[in-house]
Amino acid sequence: MTAESCEGNELYVLIHRKLVVMAILLVLGSRFRCLASPALSIPAIELPLRSGTDIRFNHLSLDAGLSQTRVEQIVEDDHGFIWFGTQYGLNRFDGYSYRVFVHDNSNPNSLGGVYIRALFKDANGTLWIACDQTLDNYDPVTERFTHYRLGNTVPSGVAEPTVAQISQDLSGTIWLSTSAGLYGITKSDHRVHRYVHQDSDPSSISSNDVQSSGLDRHNDFWVATRNGLNKLNLASGRVEKYIPLPVIYASAAFHEDSQGRFWVTYGPVNSLGLLDRNSGKLTPIQPNLGTSKSQTAGTIFSMMEDHEEAMWFATAGLGLLRLDKKATYFTRYQNEIGDSNSLASNRVNTVFEDTGHRFWVGLHQDSPDFFVLDSSSFRSFSRQAGSSNNLVSSLVSSIYKDRNGDIWIGTTGALQVIDHKTGSYRRVHRFDGTDVLSIIEDSSGTLWFGTADFGLFSMDPQTAGWHQYRHRPSDPSAIIGDTVERILVDHSGSLWAATWDGISHFNANNHSFESYTSKPERGSTNYYAIAEDSSGALWLGSNRGLDFFDPLTKEFTTLTHHSEDAASLSDNRVNTIYIDASKHVWVGTQNGLDRLKEDRKSFEHFSQNDDLSGNVISCIQSDDAGSLWMSTNRGLSRFDPTARTLKVYAQIDGLPGEDLTGWGACSRHDDGEMFFGGFSGAVAFQPRTVSETLSRPSVRLTDFQLSGKSIAPAANTFLEQAIDYTSLLRLNHSQSIFSFTFAGLNYRNSDKLRYRYKLDGLDRDWNEVSGTKRTASYTTLPAGTYTFRVETAASRGLWIEPGAALKIIIAPAWWNSWPFRTMIAILFAVALYWAYRHRLEAQEAEFKMKLEERLGERTRIARDLHDTLLQTIQGSKMAADNALHTSDPLQMRRAVERISAWLGQATREGRVAVESLRTSPDQAGSLSTTIDKLLQDATDGSGIEGVFTQAGEAKPLHAAVTDEVYRIAHEAIRNACTHSHGTRIEVRLVFSNDVVLSIRDNGLGITEALARDGRSGHYGVQGMKERAARIEAELSIEASSPTGTKVTLTVPERVIVAR
Repeated sequence: MTAESCEGNELYVLIHRKLVVMAILLVLGSRFRCLASPALSIPAIELPLRSGTDIRFNHLSLDAGLSQTRVEQIVEDDHGFIWFGTQYGLNRFDGYSYRVFVHDNSNPNSLGGVYIRALFKDANGTLWIACDQTLDNYDPVTERFTHYRLGNTVPSGVAEPTVAQISQDLSGTIWLSTSAGLYGITKSDHRVHRYVHQDSDPSSISSNDVQSSGLDRHNDFWVATRNGLNKLNLASGRVEKYIPLPVIYASAAFHEDSQGRFWVTYGPVNSLGLLDRNSGKLTPIQPNLGTSKSQTAGTIFSMMEDHEEAMWFATAGLGLLRLDKKATYFTRYQNEIGDSNSLASNRVNTVFEDTGHRFWVGLHQDSPDFFVLDSSSFRSFSRQAGSSNNLVSSLVSSIYKDRNGDIWIGTTGALQVIDHKTGSYRRVHRFDGTDVLSIIEDSSGTLWFGTADFGLFSMDPQTAGWHQYRHRPSDPSAIIGDTVERILVDHSGSLWAATWDGISHFNANNHSFESYTSKPERGSTNYYAIAEDSSGALWLGSNRGLDFFDPLTKEFTTLTHHSEDAASLSDNRVNTIYIDASKHVWVGTQNGLDRLKEDRKSFEHFSQNDDLSGNVISCIQSDDAGSLWMSTNRGLSRFDPTARTLKVYAQIDGLPGEDLTGWGACSRHDDGEMFFGGFSGAVAFQPRTVSETLSRPSVRLTDFQLSGKSIAPAANTFLEQAIDYTSLLRLNHSQSIFSFTFAGLNYRNSDKLRYRYKLDGLDRDWNEVSGTKRTASYTTLPAGTYTFRVETAASRGLWIEPGAALKIIIAPAWWNSWPFRTMIAILFAVALYWAYRHRLEAQEAEFKMKLEERLGERTRIARDLHDTLLQTIQGSKMAADNALHTSDPLQMRRAVERISAWLGQATREGRVAVESLRTSPDQAGSLSTTIDKLLQDATDGSGIEGVFTQAGEAKPLHAAVTDEVYRIAHEAIRNACTHSHGTRIEVRLVFSNDVVLSIRDNGLGITEALARDGRSGHYGVQGMKERAARIEAELSIEASSPTGTKVTLTVPERVIVAR
């Protein structure tokens, strides 16, 4: 670039003039290289050095987890995380804590080393990390490091080269500046190429000690070695131009800024210079240190250009230097002893600006610093201990910008003036020990100051003469009180003072006051605010409500708060009053903002419930668009009365602090600039320059924990990608206890951010938490589909949507899964069907059995009737027929007697048969009683003796067992009565573990064959055996003719218990 092409650039004009006066140009060429363009020796240009006080440095603490103090490399990834390279580990910062990456011998995908030499983000967003062991690139999706070793291209026996700097060209090739030459890694196949110095080849690079490389604005590729700059043709691999520089012992670097200026650091101590690449002329640039020449002004460790096209330089002893866009002066930011808001230390390793225009500073002996430039929005004034060029006290009681542009600030016990030209602070000692509560300028340029306890002051700017007005009880023309909290210049130019004892109207002709008060008692009403409406009437805010004062009638009308009246004033302490262009009266109270309605009696209310930043309204001003700006106990609020919309601004947006209440300090300059002050200091801004998107941090998921343990992504697991890159999370039923950690990547007072989260599918409402509680935990969630959502907002700001979202599917346990449930349902249905079929079959079998029993019983009864009753009746009929055919009286009598005996026998047999059909043990009583009765009925009138005995205590039997025992007893007793021809039947029932029934007669007995098979055509014996088998009992028949027959039935205990 020539001087003509940079016309108007002061720095180039100076350089051009120095070149003109030079008598001798160095001969082109180099003693080393034929391609060289020698750097011309030009005297250094010294630029003015200013002291910077407009930046508040924030110091990052090691307590948040930084792995090591010294940070030498800083980059920002595509998600907004800040990465720090230290001498022990790579650190990812989210504004709250650090995630540290170091080498892990057990993990081949971990970082290759621990000492970070260089850090670079390529065009695809991939991080490249040069460690002391390897070159790595980092995949943020899988959180894996891929290692590249350069040793294969180095001669045998030479250690792995140290990478000093990383860059990239337009083709995507990664270039590594090392102590063993220049290395290139191609984008397509990751092949490694090496460029080295060769004494025999003048087109090779000038030295193997390569310090840095990169493209300029014309896409020419430059390589800086320890002894010069090389313009390398990437297509041919040959150096096209060489510019020798003084030998570099530290690290050579270069940067072409947006103005086309080519900055280099060179020489033994890394001095700063401006290089003309065409002529090779190098102009040293340095700040004018005045008498401080002993400082190492020229040692530059790194440099960068910010979004405002200013250059920043990290130095070894001067702290941080900023060169303005036109390169006309340096601004120095350094450590100030006792000032916690200054740079932590003066040895600066690196400076970096992220995409949010936030600046990060790596220091030699302290943890990193962080700051934000707010030149386009809020300018803060605060107390900085140890510095004279700031506020004396953090509590600002008044603030005013005069017509000359100087800013007057009243603080606790002091009044200061900020010179608009130099930015220096000057203290007005007249007010030492005095609180200045109000400042205003009248039409003549006279400044008026209202104080606490010392009355009213005026200052003539022409003569610098001061005049004080005090209250004198004996003088009615004196001001009414000595505590003057507000001053008003009305539409006619007259001055009004609102005091803690009333209001006073100043007569400029005779310097007297006419005073008024709504209460006769002195000190009963403290006026904090005063405003004039379009009719010339005054509105006054006090500790007793809102007063309306009519200057014509001299009368006061007071509106106060009534707890039973919702439309009354919000609070009786009125801090500020503003009357807008639409003649609406706005009242700021200690508990909200009110607008006086047209009836002049009731109010419309606004509060934090309507998104005000805070309920304490300290002061109100209006901008050119008609929006109301209000200082509150929680920052600033901007209210659009037409659209009824509110926007809030807090410390995170650049305010000095949250609390801007106190004495109701605010003012508006004729140029539209606004000023507000309070407990946290003061702020100045142009409303039209305040960005609508000051605070829009993106929220990121930073950690996922399962049962309290952080989970790293791994292949073939439920978390294959980092949690911040995961959109769907599939968990099993045993993984239902988990938590998420999140962070809003804003970094400006991160602890002031608010968060809210919810789990769709579980939470009905949002859960709101502060920046110190950024973890959402869930335990024992049931199987189902959920969506985790999290949003962030500045303090009292609007929520930034949509935030982050993650879908979660928790699979049920195998026994609760739909396939298993379906299988169980099918099996259950089959089981039900089988049980139903089994029941039907059982019922059918039972029915058949009962039917067979009934048929068998009917057959038995028929047989018994045939064998007994019917045969007896048949015999009786035959006897009767014989009697009818004889005339012998004796034979006839014998026949009648035989008939009578047979009929008696038939009666008994019929009774027994009928009784056996209708009697069962459960109907007649216990088994013993029933069998005993059966025996007596069977033997009654037969001439047979029946004896029944019981042994043991009777035990309850199942109804089916009892019935079968009874039927067997009936059959055996009947058979004994009918066929034994005996005279005695003994029945014995024994209850022990088993139940044993025995029936013995003393008759003729039966044969073994008859006992075994029964009588042909008769079913008595067979029926008893079948009944015994049904209840799993044992039946025995002992026959020993002629001693009688014994029938024994044994029912085992297992049958009794089971049934």
